[in-house]
Amino acid sequence: MGDKRRIAENDSAAEMLQLIQGVGSIESLYRAIPLLKRIFPGFKDTADQLARLKEQAKVLLIPDRFNDLFSESGWIAYESMNLEVMKQAIATCEAEGLKEAELFLANSYDADTLKWGIQWFNGHPEFRKRIRLAELAKEDYLAERYHACIPLLLSLLDGLVNDVSKHVGFFSKNVDLTAWDCIAAHESGLQTLAGLMTQGRKKTNEEPISIPYRNGILHGRELTFDNRLVAAKTWAALFAARDWAVAL
Repeated sequence: MGDKRRIAENDSAAEMLQLIQGVGSIESLYRAIPLLKRIFPGFKDTADQLARLKEQAKVLLIPDRFNDLFSESGWIAYESMNLEVMKQAIATCEAEGLKEAELFLANSYDADTLKWGIQWFNGHPEFRKRIRLAELAKEDYLAERYHACIPLLLSLLDGLVNDVSKHVGFFSKNVDLTAWDCIAAHESGLQTLAGLMTQGRKKTNEEPISIPYRNGILHGRELTFDNRLVAAKTWAALFAARDWAVAL
């Protein structure tokens, strides 16, 4: 994918940030030279708008902050993720800690989020083929049958990436889940998430887990994987993979 270490260094985000920095220079020049105020009195409103634009441009930095806080716990930023959810999760983590922020994120994967997420599957042929199974996983998830929906979602994720890449599945060691100018497919995104989810689980574990470890779950070594947190993270990975597929 390249050597861009931050999502804000993606081409589209970097171009916008450079533009905003240039706007700031123009604004400073205007305020420093009284003559400009007399020649262009209408620029005052423009300067205020530019100041608001600079403030709004801070959203370009949110995906990096989100990944900094949550990627090691199994959450990553992606294009179709609700921006307000991302912002609130960051604020909750900074104010109340990771545990409360994760609870907030898991609860955000509700009926509406799943409805729209699956509806977006129509925009890609390989995802469209799997809508029936995704709907079944949604039914199980909303009924809190996490033992049923999580393995199904993991299998969908693996097969989808295999068909889209025409090479290997999501959980393969040599999978490439990067794409140009894409939040989900940044080096800190899906590629990092796949590495986390494919960690070896060599011993049978009866304690609850909070990360969808594919090998442990599908090979029967994780015996208490069936909880909302693991299920929500698996949905998030699937929706992020959809954004990666579109970016390709």
